[in-house]
Amino acid sequence: MTHQPGSRRRRAAFASLVTVVAAAVVIVGCGGNDAPVPPTTAPTSTTEATRTDRDLSQPADNAVPDGVENLRVGDCYDPAPDPSQRNVMVLIVPCDQPHQYEAYEVAAFTEGTDADFPGDDAVRNYAEEYCFQGFEGFVGQVWRDSELDIETWFPTRVSWTKGADRKLSCVLYHRKKADLTGSMQGTGY
Repeated sequence: MTHQPGSRRRRAAFASLVTVVAAAVVIVGCGGNDAPVPPTTAPTSTTEATRTDRDLSQPADNAVPDGVENLRVGDCYDPAPDPSQRNVMVLIVPCDQPHQYEAYEVAAFTEGTDADFPGDDAVRNYAEEYCFQGFEGFVGQVWRDSELDIETWFPTRVSWTKGADRKLSCVLYHRKKADLTGSMQGTGY
């Protein structure tokens, strides 16, 4: 599994495209009942983003190591203290404690475990599109106007082929790498 912070220019272009498409859908009156269902994680009463003074090479209190493949919607976490482990491990922390990231969407590619890897660009593009579509519904703010940014986790050729990895995870973090306290769901950040 790998993560992709993405380029600002590409994300800005994509956000503009999504806005145009969304406007066209509203004007035409299309829709249906296929909109993503927002997660049920309730925001905490104290939600903020503050500059971090924490030493991220030391685990936070109550941090529990877990694999990135196990991320669930609503998980708040810090990166692994060892940079060599950051593509495979995270430290899950309670959302009411300072943390760097929050998972807001988790999904799976629909290809079966015997399907060929569709290619790095196809997997990355699908993951980014999926994550951009879910951002506003979770945070309550369009991405381009938010203080938060998006990071995606998605299968690599190796994890797809050897481990039958089909999972993608969308996580958010503060653009200035500030600590988050509380869930960002519905905050309008």
